[in-house]
Amino acid sequence: MLPPLVEELSQKFRFFSGIGKKTSQKLALEVLQFSEQDFQSFLDSLVQARTKTKFCVNCGFFAQEDLCEICKNPNRNQRQICLVETALDVLVIEKSQVYFGTYHVLQKLISPLENIFPEDTTIHQLFDYRIKTLLNYDQNKIELIVFLRNSFAAEATIAYLKELIHKLNYQDRLTLTRLAQGLPYYYNPETLDQATIINAIEHRQPLI
Repeated sequence: MLPPLVEELSQKFRFFSGIGKKTSQKLALEVLQFSEQDFQSFLDSLVQARTKTKFCVNCGFFAQEDLCEICKNPNRNQRQICLVETALDVLVIEKSQVYFGTYHVLQKLISPLENIFPEDTTIHQLFDYRIKTLLNYDQNKIELIVFLRNSFAAEATIAYLKELIHKLNYQDRLTLTRLAQGLPYYYNPETLDQATIINAIEHRQPLI
């Protein structure tokens, strides 16, 4: 039986998705066996990451400054925007190394049954500022790529996007596409098949 304080520390590691009892105990015991220097370094990194990491004002991905490294990269195609639900989903696409556009994190998907409506997402931030700015800049088309887990909420979100694009009369200046294969309900960005991601990106289908 481990001391109560160690058990409590072990339980904290279970906050991380995919970490069970055995792994959480292993992590807790490894932390206890850090040297004083390594332990302090670990704490410093944890505090620094927690206090200085924020979300990109442009796309919503993790950043240390106002813009993330992807949005700041001049080699990325700013007129190609992949719509994802969470910031972690960006890592899934980036792992493929075949996508060179940018992203927009929706944060939530539209789901009236759960009282989640368009204003609870960042869709209007995307259209009211980012897309409007791009359309005013030149006449080249913008591509919005939908990369969402298969769900009723995803379908509701896509339906709203289609409606909004037509309402704003953007259908001639903006294309909406969807990956050939969506994400499963549960996935691990580290183990999701890279070939599947590449195939899904390369064979995306038009929605409007």
